[in-house]
Amino acid sequence: VAYQARTQRAADAHSEGLAEGRRRHSEQAEALGSEVKAERARREALIGELGAVNARIEAALGSIQHRAEAAEALEQQLARAERRIEAARRRAESMATAVLQDVEAYAARADGAAAAEEEDLAQAAAGDFEQEALLEAPGEA
Repeated sequence: VAYQARTQRAADAHSEGLAEGRRRHSEQAEALGSEVKAERARREALIGELGAVNARIEAALGSIQHRAEAAEALEQQLARAERRIEAARRRAESMATAVLQDVEAYAARADGAAAAEEEDLAQAAAGDFEQEALLEAPGEA
């Protein structure tokens, strides 16, 4: 009976030791589980923050790209305007040259007409002079 009592106490002590070990194991597992959950939550928070940072970076890149495209479009508009200005300058020079040539041609025609009129007047005057001379000296002819 004493042997049985000792064996029973040893078995009970062993069972209590196992139960205590299981409780500590369970507590440690729960603590580790809580730490794992907390670490997962921190990781998820970091992933969320990284997502927000990534979204801001993408928005900034989009804005930069939009501005670069706008600048390129403005450069193209400026180049077209410069070409139009140059074409207008060439047309204006051509028109000015044509007007100058027209004015010179008109002046030449006017000079020619004035010279012809002077010649006609001189001939008419000479004719009048001869006629007067003939009229004044009728017997000499």
